[in-house]
Amino acid sequence: MSADLSGRWTGAYFYGPSMRSFGFTAQLRDAGGALSLLIDDDPSPLHRGAALLSATASGSREGSSVRFTKIYDDLVRFPDPVHYEGEVDADEAEIAGRWSIRGVSGTFIMTRPRQRAAVRERAVEELLPR
Repeated sequence: MSADLSGRWTGAYFYGPSMRSFGFTAQLRDAGGALSLLIDDDPSPLHRGAALLSATASGSREGSSVRFTKIYDDLVRFPDPVHYEGEVDADEAEIAGRWSIRGVSGTFIMTRPRQRAAVRERAVEELLPR
């Protein structure tokens, strides 16, 4: 896999016995396998009424494996980094895996529009008479 994973992703992370989910958006930049992300976590009761929680992350992609570490901008309330490990699907439109922080862990999933389908649609449109 030599995909460029750059783009806007939306996702959710899950944890706890009830598998509570919390959403996020990420702007991901993939520079030849070096990843950098700007992340906004949706507000949640666990964040004590905060607005979006912003974070940055950096990591790497090797084949279909992805790893990155998220650091929240608000280091006073959220001083610990969150580690993510996941796998990119064959369509390069989904990353799913596990996150961990201080002995607590859960799962996450993030998606983007399916790029290959859009490329095929453009190719078909170019072949149609005008």
